[in-house]
Amino acid sequence: MEPVNAVPHRRPGWRKLRLAADESTNEIRAVELTTHSISDAEMVKPLAEAVAWPIAKLSGDGAYDQVKVHDELETRPVQPVVPPRSDAVIWTDAVAKQRRLCFVGKRLLGGVCGFYY
Repeated sequence: MEPVNAVPHRRPGWRKLRLAADESTNEIRAVELTTHSISDAEMVKPLAEAVAWPIAKLSGDGAYDQVKVHDELETRPVQPVVPPRSDAVIWTDAVAKQRRLCFVGKRLLGGVCGFYY
């Protein structure tokens, strides 16, 4: 029998350390620490704003293959280098032309957007 005043044990929430790094020098340019409830896509804008100089490319995994990420990158001269998600579908709006081309290239040529092998 559990004591009446016992507090149920709760595991602390996860923390995610998000980094913006320069691929050529491996220098970290921006850092954000968030809880597990914040998605990868939600952190694109804060990390991009924290970098002091122009960003040429954004590389990430399939978690970044979301409309809000591509919309944010459309406002900046940033090329997304993001593979499509495993359950990806081809978008039909004109804004997603780049993304559709990457999706087709990934399926046909076996690479990620911007880098075909």
